[in-house]
Amino acid sequence: MKKLTALYSRSATDDKKAIDKQTTKLTNYCEANNILDFKHYVDNNQSGTSKNRPELDQLIKDLEDGKIDRVIVTNISRLSRDMHHFTMLINSAIEANNAKLITLDDDKYNSSDYTLIHDIFADKTT
Repeated sequence: MKKLTALYSRSATDDKKAIDKQTTKLTNYCEANNILDFKHYVDNNQSGTSKNRPELDQLIKDLEDGKIDRVIVTNISRLSRDMHHFTMLINSAIEANNAKLITLDDDKYNSSDYTLIHDIFADKTT
């Protein structure tokens, strides 16, 4: 089974323009990088501090089911605004399922330096 790339967008308000802007940026990235098989998960009017977001929950389920091999977001804050929740999400969903996280606006999260910092922080939160 060919795995998909997950695109994730979130807006804390019912702001169609914010979602459209994220969607454009994500799909342009996919087009520029020849990523053809993707699924877009959108949580509109959902706080970044909320741990119960329907589309994020579905994305996590799809990761656990082995359907996803990478997750792309415009900004790390789209996944979570809570560092503990973010770390748990990365450890238990993304890394545990051998997927890769790509952030378009935050190159620092795509570097090996961030991986080291993340691993150190993850040790402190467990």
